[in-house]
Amino acid sequence: MEITNGGIYDLKVGENKAEIVVTSVIGVKRTYTVNIIRKQSNNNYLKSLNAQISGTNVEITPAFNKETLKYEINVPAGTTNIRLNGEPEDKTAEVTGFGYTYLVARRKYTSN
Repeated sequence: MEITNGGIYDLKVGENKAEIVVTSVIGVKRTYTVNIIRKQSNNNYLKSLNAQISGTNVEITPAFNKETLKYEINVPAGTTNIRLNGEPEDKTAEVTGFGYTYLVARRKYTSN
């Protein structure tokens, strides 16, 4: 007897079909079908958040916490841009706002 397709399946969001085929020693096959439904994630948290000026990390206040939505960064005079980076908890989540932000003189940068 041989069992095929009994392994690891990559699941997409929504409906997925897995088939398991069992073949007897005389060649008669039986196919089992399993419908697997993967729900969408509603996780919209960041796993990390950091800021850099010229490749050097700068302090974000308060310290990063996924539940905290507002932060402050103090930068040296003459700083013209800052790079914001981080990682979502859910790799399938869409993140916008990372990258370089150009600063205007005498303004304090605060995230939304």
